[in-house]
Amino acid sequence: MLRIDAIVLAAGLSSRISQNKLMLDLSGRTVLQRTLESIMASNIAGIIVVLGNQKEMIIDTLANYNVKTVYNPDYTMGISSSLKKGIAHLLFLYPETRAAAIFLGDMPFIKVSTINQIIAKYSSSNGLIIAPSCEGQSGHPVLFDKALFDRLLKLTGDIGAKKILKEYSDATYMVEVDDTGIFTDLDTWQDYLKHKHLMYGIPPF
Repeated sequence: MLRIDAIVLAAGLSSRISQNKLMLDLSGRTVLQRTLESIMASNIAGIIVVLGNQKEMIIDTLANYNVKTVYNPDYTMGISSSLKKGIAHLLFLYPETRAAAIFLGDMPFIKVSTINQIIAKYSSSNGLIIAPSCEGQSGHPVLFDKALFDRLLKLTGDIGAKKILKEYSDATYMVEVDDTGIFTDLDTWQDYLKHKHLMYGIPPF
């Protein structure tokens, strides 16, 4: 079976929320814990969490989670710095890996079945990039074949891997899923209140 690992980007500043959004409560678990629990329940082999802002506080909440963490001291330089840190650490820890699925730490509603569909598509195709789509909208996680790791390690700025997605569009496979969680993130306080209510029945106010 092909080894496919996850990189979870959890280093950001949460600039549009007055506190660290990854630590917000979702029915007894933090946002990041909920994200990790879905990944851990899937066919992903290993998980690397890239930390930056308030790393000590986050690490304390991950004691019972089977994940590896790595600190990105350049997290204020944008998402590409965390992605590069995750790829480099992945190659160090698991040189036998064949691909990496890139997750955002503030997307806790992605279904386990979606993750497994992405893995299955990669395993049965020759695609270099696998991404999910729902209702005509693409989302996360995006899986990258190891052949693209060198390109990922050369990224700069705060636009993630969009440039590579465009460059390798002919080698990208989309997987249609029934999962709006692939594009449901928690960028604002209103996002958090709304989706906490929708997913867990907790009153939004």
